Amino acid sequence: MPAPSRRVHAFALTLCLVGVAALPACTAEAPRGAERPGQPGQPVPRITGKSLDRETVQLEDFYKPEGRAPRIMLLNVWATWCTPCRDELPELQRLHDRHEDLVVVGVSVDAERDEREVRALVSGLGLRFPIVLDPKQRATARLGLFGYPASFIIDRSGTIVWRRDGIIKPDDPEVAAALERARAAG
Repeated sequence: MPAPSRRVHAFALTLCLVGVAALPACTAEAPRGAERPGQPGQPVPRITGKSLDRETVQLEDFYKPEGRAPRIMLLNVWATWCTPCRDELPELQRLHDRHEDLVVVGVSVDAERDEREVRALVSGLGLRFPIVLDPKQRATARLGLFGYPASFIIDRSGTIVWRRDGIIKPDDPEVAAALERARAAG
């Protein structure tokens, strides 16, 4: 059998280069122009869940309460099995207590069978901010989350001002700056 010609080698090399150039189109990254949900500048997505009183609630109920002035919201998505989440919850209570114009809302993504564990943790830590149960993890999908905890500061109009994937501290300068931006947004 005769050896392949130079043209065949060149053609094969060209095919390989085209294949390598096309690889980025096969990754899990969003295509250019498509935005990952839950980013600053985007409206907070509509998320519905159950309160610990078993009432159906929406996030909007907290930052735009009926008959009251809109408030800034710090939305925190967490789970009882997440150690950093559990460690962060008392810090979030301190933020909630420190800022009159801020409502902290915790969204627990624990499975329905773990509701008793959620209630015990909330009670044991003395948390007084609203908790929303989201066992189907709709918040995770609608906010584009890949892990917990995750926090968002949302202005009075419902626009995400700031996002943190990971734990936050009340004295974090980024949190303070984001709260000021949310206040300035009106």
